Amino acid sequence: MSTKQSRSVFIEELCKYFMDFLQSGFKSTRFPKRYIRLTNEKNFKIGIDLSKYENFNESIRKGLNKPDPFQQDISVKKGTHTVKLNTNSIDLIKKLTKQIKDKDIEKIVLLSSKTIKEFAATHRNKPDEAYDKINEIIKKEITEIIIKPISEKMDPLIGSQSNFILESLYRLEQDLTELILDPLVEQVPYIFNNILADQKYKPKEDIGSLFNREDIAASLLNYFSNFDVKDFYYDLQELVNSQKNLDKKEIYLYFGDIEIEKKRFPLFYTQVNIKEYSTESHFKINFSNELFVNKKAIQYAFQVLFKEDKKVETFNEERKLYISEEENLPDRLNGIVQNLISKLRTEKNIDFKNSSKQISKGIDFTLSNNCYFCVFDKSDEALVNDYEDILTKLLAGDSDVAEMFKQLITDFLINEPEVINENIEDEWDGLEVNERLNYESPIPVNPEQRKILKALNNEKCKYVVVEGPPGTGKSHTISAIAFDYILKFKSILILSDTREALDVVENKINDTLNQVRGKHNIQNPILRLGKMGNTYNKILAKTSVDNLRTFHRAQKTHRKDVEKEISEISGIVNDRLKILSDHYQGIDKEKFEEFSEISKQCSKEDLVINVKELNLYLQKNSLISEDLPLDTFIDNLNQISEYEFVIDKFKEIYKSKKLIDFRNYQQNLSSIDNFVGENVKATKIFYLLDKISEDSMNYLGDKISEYRELTSGLLGGFLKSGKIQKIEEDIKKKIGYSGSINLKKDDVNFQVFKEYIESFIDHCRKHKLNHEVLIKIIKENKDYTSIKDQISFFKKYQHTLNIIYENQDQSKKLGIKENDIDTLFENKIALIDEDTLQSIKKYYNLENFFSGIFDNSENFDYATLMKRAQSLYTTRMTDIIDEKIINFFDTNKNTAKSLSKIIRAKQKFPKEQFSKLKNTFPCIISSVRDFAEYIDLDIGMFDLIIIDEASQVSIAQAFPAIIRAKKILVLGDKKQFSNLQSYQATSIKNNALLNNLRKVFKDNISKDSVQLERLESFNVKTSILDFFERIANYAAMLKKHFRGYPEHIAYCSKTFYSNDLQAIRLRSKSLKDIIHFEVLDYEIEKETDNTNDGEAKYIIKQLEKIKESKAETTVGIITPFSDQQKNLTNLITKHKDKDYFFDKLKLKIMTFDTCQGEEREVVFYSMVATKKKDKLNWIFPTDLSRTDLEELGDKKAQRLNVGLSRVQERMVFVLSKKPDDFNNEIGNAIRFIHNIYDSEEKLPKKSQLDPSSPMEAKVLDWFKQTPFYLENKDKIELKSQFPIGEYFKQLYTEYNHPKFVVDFLVIYNSDGKTKQSVIEYDGLKEHFENTDLITDGNYEDYYTIEHEERQKTLETYGVNFIRLNKFNITDNPVKYLDQKLKETFKKSGKVNLSQYKIQESIQKTNDGEKKYCDRCKKLKDLKSFKDSSLSSGIGIVCMSCKRGSSSRRKKVPVRKEFNPSNVKFSFKENKSYEIDYSTASGTRSSRKIRILSIDEKYLKTYDYKTGENRTFRKDRVLSSKEAQ
Repeated sequence: MSTKQSRSVFIEELCKYFMDFLQSGFKSTRFPKRYIRLTNEKNFKIGIDLSKYENFNESIRKGLNKPDPFQQDISVKKGTHTVKLNTNSIDLIKKLTKQIKDKDIEKIVLLSSKTIKEFAATHRNKPDEAYDKINEIIKKEITEIIIKPISEKMDPLIGSQSNFILESLYRLEQDLTELILDPLVEQVPYIFNNILADQKYKPKEDIGSLFNREDIAASLLNYFSNFDVKDFYYDLQELVNSQKNLDKKEIYLYFGDIEIEKKRFPLFYTQVNIKEYSTESHFKINFSNELFVNKKAIQYAFQVLFKEDKKVETFNEERKLYISEEENLPDRLNGIVQNLISKLRTEKNIDFKNSSKQISKGIDFTLSNNCYFCVFDKSDEALVNDYEDILTKLLAGDSDVAEMFKQLITDFLINEPEVINENIEDEWDGLEVNERLNYESPIPVNPEQRKILKALNNEKCKYVVVEGPPGTGKSHTISAIAFDYILKFKSILILSDTREALDVVENKINDTLNQVRGKHNIQNPILRLGKMGNTYNKILAKTSVDNLRTFHRAQKTHRKDVEKEISEISGIVNDRLKILSDHYQGIDKEKFEEFSEISKQCSKEDLVINVKELNLYLQKNSLISEDLPLDTFIDNLNQISEYEFVIDKFKEIYKSKKLIDFRNYQQNLSSIDNFVGENVKATKIFYLLDKISEDSMNYLGDKISEYRELTSGLLGGFLKSGKIQKIEEDIKKKIGYSGSINLKKDDVNFQVFKEYIESFIDHCRKHKLNHEVLIKIIKENKDYTSIKDQISFFKKYQHTLNIIYENQDQSKKLGIKENDIDTLFENKIALIDEDTLQSIKKYYNLENFFSGIFDNSENFDYATLMKRAQSLYTTRMTDIIDEKIINFFDTNKNTAKSLSKIIRAKQKFPKEQFSKLKNTFPCIISSVRDFAEYIDLDIGMFDLIIIDEASQVSIAQAFPAIIRAKKILVLGDKKQFSNLQSYQATSIKNNALLNNLRKVFKDNISKDSVQLERLESFNVKTSILDFFERIANYAAMLKKHFRGYPEHIAYCSKTFYSNDLQAIRLRSKSLKDIIHFEVLDYEIEKETDNTNDGEAKYIIKQLEKIKESKAETTVGIITPFSDQQKNLTNLITKHKDKDYFFDKLKLKIMTFDTCQGEEREVVFYSMVATKKKDKLNWIFPTDLSRTDLEELGDKKAQRLNVGLSRVQERMVFVLSKKPDDFNNEIGNAIRFIHNIYDSEEKLPKKSQLDPSSPMEAKVLDWFKQTPFYLENKDKIELKSQFPIGEYFKQLYTEYNHPKFVVDFLVIYNSDGKTKQSVIEYDGLKEHFENTDLITDGNYEDYYTIEHEERQKTLETYGVNFIRLNKFNITDNPVKYLDQKLKETFKKSGKVNLSQYKIQESIQKTNDGEKKYCDRCKKLKDLKSFKDSSLSSGIGIVCMSCKRGSSSRRKKVPVRKEFNPSNVKFSFKENKSYEIDYSTASGTRSSRKIRILSIDEKYLKTYDYKTGENRTFRKDRVLSSKEAQ
């Protein structure tokens, strides 16, 4: 046999092994696993026998005979399908009512009479109060004498039949008592009043008529005869609750049954989707299009038959029918059943066209047309079909699919994967900062996620494994990858075995798309397959496409704008990151020297700019630093005196020097400019008319009308010149027109004048402006060019002036007075000479460099820019996917309709049509069990397939997906739950099949021990996550925890992930707000199962409080026991506020086994255990220290990890004994979290930190997240800004060093001993003392000599130092600080300093933190070897070994009024001149100008130096010559 054939034999056996598992689950039963059960081993209702509700049962059978069977929804309303008490119960009530005695009735009558009389005497003036009390007394007597003897005997009978109504015996008794009391209640006021009116009145006779034994007996009998003991609505509700509470289950309709050896099996089954409308008390049921024939049950019947008479029967019917494709479904089913009846030899036929109940009995078998609703495992039918297809192709001997399957097996068993982790890390390390932080994605992605994307884009990478601990953003990562593939026009299929995981991904994608949809209600074109009610038809509905088309047209219009803005933002981010990168690279000795020198050149009186206020202004106005750079602000202040013509105009017009009036002048000029726009020529009208007002314009209009009327008619203006002349003179006089008027030529022009002025006045009125003031401003400026020049000034200086207007403190520092506009042009910066100006700018830039070096936001608003960019990338993505949908809809209408029917029928897409579908929907989401229903088995159909929650997907389920993918990415977590079906697989059967697989492998492939060991991974108990870890080209772990606070995830991070999880959310609430322990004084007395009513009632009370507070939150309840889960479900389902709890609070009641993939803001933990009854050892591990968590999952350990990591905001432990009384690992977990909750936080408040040091707040947050702190809260005290010099002076008289303060002092008390350590964050503002000793390689070790002095002094007094800086905290400051705290406070053994340094050096060398220099023979930090000129980035020799004041004058302001006699030079328009010029502040400069216009005071010019139109005052020109 050839190698190829041998492999085929093995692969054939492997496929059969996987098929068998998918069909049977390797359950330890001799009969098929799909049989009819009404409750499971945990007492959950998992089935409803519809024979109890025969009217509904019959309606199901009738539905089979409709033209479109099971295509319409069925509604189930409360009270519609009910069951009455049985005959035995009615007989009993008849007997019990006959036992009611006359003397008991008489006793009630006498009590009633006496009670009413007494209250009539005592409550004459309070009748309403009397009525209520009378009724309560009589009601109690009726209950005791008549009702209780009946209810106590009826309760067991009713309880055995009921499913919903009897919440308690008390409720039944109340209903019956009120039934008997009702006649008296109506008559009490009448009898009460008669007693008051007539003292002789005797009420006994009237009361006696109301209490008649026969009437009472009849009422009770009637009540019980009409008593609905069962309601299908409540049975269905309980079934739906069970499905929610159980893992990976669906609800099915079983149609017809067969009884074999006293077990019933469905003949046919179809999946149903049941949706509850609880506010309306009804359910809607819709049906799948697939109807399955239960061939396993039929084959089992044939096996039983064979044992009886040794006859072999076969059954060749198809396993699956498509309901909508069947021409006559009843006939088809009749044919199947009649064939079966003939072979099983049962009597009577079953006709599915007949909706009445039918039974066919035989010796060994009974068949019927009865129906059931049952909860059962999700079906793997489609995957079984895939394996059948693979087997067929293997037998054919020539198939790409078969060959790929063989290659996959070969890759695993024989080959080694090419791992690219180091390549990706090297590639990442080689990127510039801007390349790392400036990326194309519609959502934020962190470096972990970026590296995954890089791996997927690597040609050598086919298999990627991502481990995602709880809350680390697996769904976010999937969404980011999906968006990346969509933007690159690639196809992606997202699979999972949990509906919740797929829902989360689908919601995340939709939420992102909806951010750019605005308020438009648009169905996003993300295709979800397999989910009942899939999205295909919604997406391609005409209204949806029309909405999409409208939105897309708008997108197309702005497509260029979007791309331009993306380019602009990307450019800004790149530039700013490059600057920031240069900042970091520029921290060197020369930079400090330069800052020191510049500081000497700038006196305190020169440094008048408040940079913080400038940044606050930018933030307040949603601006970025590019809108007003600091240098520009300083230059504007310095050069503002060059625009004194603006001030002169202002003072001339306003006759004011107030800053507030100047601002008003600015606003008025802006308003004028807004009106004029580009139509500058029209402004001449203002200068032609001297008298502009509403009256004058009305007058002008009247006169024009008068003129037109006068000149109308046949003769026109003939012989009317005198009147016309009079009109012209009146107009000229009224509007102050300076020229001559000839209305024959000018009437149209004057009409234009009028309309223009009126529109201006209307504009002013609309914007609440004084048009007279604006007109005055226009006319006083003589021509509009002057106004344009001033507007240019105000636009240029807009932000600078706003800061001066709005910030009085800044204005005061600049010497600007609010009542003297001249001081604006004589501000302190304007009076500084050029050299000092440059020094000041350099000082501020260096200060900004040093103070902002650790804070990106001080350099530029990266987050805001990236958020804008992400929104634009989302727009680009929606543009891509919307266009695909519209094109598909317009060009493939027939195909679209055909595919709609195929999807609805759950049939496979034709190959030729699937490529169109895939191109239209680049992102498809489906269950791992469903996708194969639609997508044919072929290689490389998708560019990428993602399998989420991969630890829950068996390799048997995943292999068919792998074949369809060019690349595969699996995400999951071995420390969370594995596949439940494979976990429950019986070892005996599984081992037997595995042994057979080994034998086939040895016989056909190899007996090599290594390969045989690898073969073990084909065990169906292996998840696809575990499988791929061995062949992955790239593997990553997500470490950033986004779900809860550090305190929430601390236990899981410590216990399961070696403290590697980095909680991103910083807690601003108190500990008591995020963790709560409620220890109840409760002991289980009556509960026989694992329930705790005390805890349940407490939780319900808390839910009620949440509702009362109207808090907008989500709530989950997690308990170890399914009994308590069911108990809580039942109690809450019956609660009057259940709709609020489930709908508004999104309440979900879970066990530790069923909560994976869920998250809620508030989670209640009902642990059930009490002092007397504790079965938690069944659920949780005894001791995790003996468990290898890296090996195949320990389910008990996984429960802890999964259950305790679901919280977002608040975890509430509801216990019935103290935390110290819990045993085993669950006790350790509860105590760990309780220690966090119970410990008094001895931490400084943020108000106690140094406000000038923003890093202190960050260090405090890091400290609070360290596992060392969380585990030792009660032993730790942290003091901020601690005056440690004063402290030691008090302790030790010989301490004589200067007083100083440290950032933080940590005090740790353990075992009666106290240790201290200082934590200091070293910024770079402080200067070096001896700069000659410092090199680029060692400067971070020196800081200042004071640093060293105070550190060494404190060390001699027993205080350790932990120094943090940007170099050592790396990308995980919490982990670094935790490591240092543990090193400091948990040192073991006493070694000499040299020994300790040797150990430390070895450790740091092993950890890659240190390296040995071959030249200077020293062990140094790794960063000392960084050399960007090398390809590796790290040298063999350290960088240290590789490298062998001006005078100031203040300007004198020359603020003088214009004096024509001081004008020394003459100028001509359109000529160019070279001039020397002095501004109002005394700044002298040389300019080349071209004269545009000249008035008596100013030269309006084009300034060649600035490239702007500038205005110069004639008398400030110091020299002039005509330019060549």
